[in-house]
Amino acid sequence: LSIIGSGNDRTKLEQQILNAGLGEQVRFLGAIQGEMLANELARHRFMVVPSRYEEPFGIVALEGLASGCIPVVSRQGGLTDAIGGHGITFPNGDAEALADLLDEALRGVRSASACLAGVEKHLARFRSEAVAERYINVFKKISEANS
Repeated sequence: LSIIGSGNDRTKLEQQILNAGLGEQVRFLGAIQGEMLANELARHRFMVVPSRYEEPFGIVALEGLASGCIPVVSRQGGLTDAIGGHGITFPNGDAEALADLLDEALRGVRSASACLAGVEKHLARFRSEAVAERYINVFKKISEANS
């Protein structure tokens, strides 16, 4: 398990990991980006984004999908929009539901991998050119309506 990012709970989480005797199995990488992030994500089968609040959108989930990870994300908020059905969701803040889903997913990696079918088409919708084209079309419609 690699934990990417940082926050107020890092020290507490590191201590929990040590107390559980899992220090050799869990790595805390802090905030990473660019090629280092892409390489790290490519090493994993799953990406878990356990947001407690409603994310406005989930660029991190798109990065995981693009790296071949199966996203496991909090249900309420924009993370579900980002994965577009190409992942697994659980209620925000529900650690038990997350644990159950991870247990199920790890036991059935092949069936979990099926949710990545068609992900290339989904990701193409979020490429900068595609997003820019959608914005331009909105601006054109507004301009035509005001003409």
